[in-house]
Formats: sequence, structure tokens, C-alpha cells
Amino acid sequence: MTFTAKEIKARLDELKHAQEEADDAPASQSEISLADEMAEFSETASGADMAIHGLVLASIPIDDWGSIRVSPLSLFREDTWDFSCYPSAVKVARIHFNYTNHFGFNLVKESVHWLRIMKFLVLYRIPKYSFSGRNRAYGDGLTSSRNKFLPLIKFFQEFGLYCSGTHDGMPTGILDDLSKETVHKYILQRPSLSQRWDFASSLQYWQNLSRSGMLPPIYCISGEFVTADEVYKYRKEMDDLAVPFEPIPLDDYAQLLAYSASMVNDYAEDLLWLARTYYPTLIGREPDRAPSIADGLSLGEPAGVAAFKAYQPKLINGEPWWNLRVLERSHPKDRGEYISYAQVSAYVQSLLDSCITIIFATTGMRRSEVGVLKVGCTETDQSGHWLVFKVFKTSVASQETELRTVVHATASIGLIW
Repeated sequence: MTFTAKEIKARLDELKHAQEEADDAPASQSEISLADEMAEFSETASGADMAIHGLVLASIPIDDWGSIRVSPLSLFREDTWDFSCYPSAVKVARIHFNYTNHFGFNLVKESVHWLRIMKFLVLYRIPKYSFSGRNRAYGDGLTSSRNKFLPLIKFFQEFGLYCSGTHDGMPTGILDDLSKETVHKYILQRPSLSQRWDFASSLQYWQNLSRSGMLPPIYCISGEFVTADEVYKYRKEMDDLAVPFEPIPLDDYAQLLAYSASMVNDYAEDLLWLARTYYPTLIGREPDRAPSIADGLSLGEPAGVAAFKAYQPKLINGEPWWNLRVLERSHPKDRGEYISYAQVSAYVQSLLDSCITIIFATTGMRRSEVGVLKVGCTETDQSGHWLVFKVFKTSVASQETELRTVVHATASIGLIW
């Protein structure tokens, strides 16, 4: 029997659809039942005793959620969940809730219900409590899960849902107060196809948790606001418009490599000085990363401006090679000198990009392998310069491999700071 190309494509789409439905579902009913048996809650369980696989929040009074141990280092009620005791490809595996997000609000300072919803959605993405089996690593994916659910909270803000303030602790306004048409219209108003899919898949995930009996009634969704077919449609629309990566022509690649080598050889000293001096400003406000260089300066403070004025970068025809300048604030209530964060960040990023390009060209490493390189991962011996890094196949400590690969000397310079 032979098949046409159209028939083959239709069958592949059907299989893809079925697989995505299976991946998005938190658990089958039998898996939920097994998780209930594994939980083995008793009336005397409390506090630290709640660190149990297959946690069913519907079985625990909401007032006791704060005592759930989400990791050996953190409780549910805490503003930071610390997973640094687990092996991870990232330097610090933590989830922060007490910060001002890109939507302009801080969950901890807003509705207690917003914070609880965010936390239980993230909780069931943690490998220890996940039912899908797909979430196996304690790394960037945890923070990505938090960020993925933020548009839901923004949706609450716009429609006045799950707000605090009632005397009995119940939220004012719930999702079931809205019609499916209202939610569907909101999804279609998202500015990009990826945002539509993200919002719809997050909502479907919450629906699945509700139907599986994992959540108490106050936080369950009884209506079906998105179907699996609709989520698949949003995903397919996004995938269909995605532009695949194409190979770079060899001549262009050679020019790119020559530029990268020149950037490292000629300007790395100045760019590393920028990175080390203004490290706290460049890495942002992540509390776990800022102390890495304790004596770093700010681009907007007098000490940082003075350091910039005193530094002498490489000169070309008697002028600094970069176009960085000390600027003057013009706002009447905010006077003083500063250096542009956007420009400094772009210069430092150009050095990192150049180093990565050289590593790709001289080692054959994959993108995922380069992504786990750490500060100080370089070694030099009689045979040459080496990059040393660990690859975590899963979150299990025993499945950890240390690799060494040779690299061109110029590539190691950007990995020191």
C-alpha cells in the first residue's frame, strides 16, 4: 500500500495532536489515585511532615498550606523557594515571588489569592510533585513556569478576579463568573500567537488540575474555557508562522568568525572591565546573583561615573574605540550624571556572543552544551586551553557527567568574569 504526501502529513499532524494532548494532561485518573495512595496523609501530619510525593492540596486545609515543604530548604509560605540542594545545570535554582514583575505588580503585595494561585500552579510543575513525568530538572524551567503563569494573574487584575478583602477570606470575583466568549475574546486580543498559546495552555493546565481533584473548591474551575482542540489550534498557528533556522553561507560564517576573533583579541580587556565594574547593574535585581561581585558599581551613581571617567580604554586615532559617554539627566527632579545601561549591556553582550561563536566554530559543541558553561570553567595545561562543564541528564545526582573539550585560546577570555 502506498500513501500520498498529503495523507502522510495528515497522519503526522494527527499523531502530533494526540501527543500534545497527552503531554499537557497533568495525570490520568489512575495516576491521580496512585498519587493519593502515595500521599498517605493522616490527621496528625503537619509542618515539616508534609513533604510528601503526590501532594493533593484539596486534602489540606488552606490555612495549613504555608507549612508544606516544597523542598528540603523551603516552605510553601516563603517568598523564595530554594532548590539549590538538588543538582542543576544552572548556578542557582530558586523561584522568587516577592519582586515587581514586568506587568508592574508584586504578587506578595497584591491579593493573597493571586499569590496562592501562582504558587499552586508552580508547585505542580516541580519535579517532586509533577504528575506528567516531563518535569525532571531543577533549573531555569521552574522560573520559566512562574513567568508563563503571570499573564493569568494580569488577566485577574484586568477583570477584578480573585481579589482580597472579604471578611470570610473568599475572593471577590472568580473565573467562573465570566463567560467562555469573554475569555476567548481576551485570548484573541493577545498581541502575538505565542502569547495566545501560552495563555490558553496555562488555562487548560489549571482546568486539568481542577478536574483531577487536586485543588479545593475555592480555586477550582468548573467551566471549560478552553478545549484541547483550541489549545492545539493556537499552538499550530504559532508553529506554522515560525521561521526555521537556515544554515549560514560559508563566506558569511567566515566573516562572522573573523569579527568575533577580532572582538575578543582587540577589545576583551575593556569589555571585561565594564562587566566586572558594573556587574550589579548588568545582572539586574536577582537577589541570588547580585552578591557575586560585592564591590561592583552602579552606572547611575557618582562612584560608577567617576570610575568610568578614570578608566582609559583602547584608543583608535586618539579616541576611545567605544562610543560610551557620560550623560546628564534632564528630569527636573532627577539630576546628575550617568552612563547608558543599554549601551554598556550591548557591548558586554557582544563579547559574550563573540566567545560563543568561537566556541561553536572550534569545538563543535551543541547550543545546549554551551548554555551550561559556568564562570571559571576554563583550564590551561600543556596540551592547550579547555572548557570544563557538567551535563545533568536528569535531576538525579548520579546521572552527572563532567566533560572537557579543547577550545581556541581567545574563546576562554569571556568565561572568566
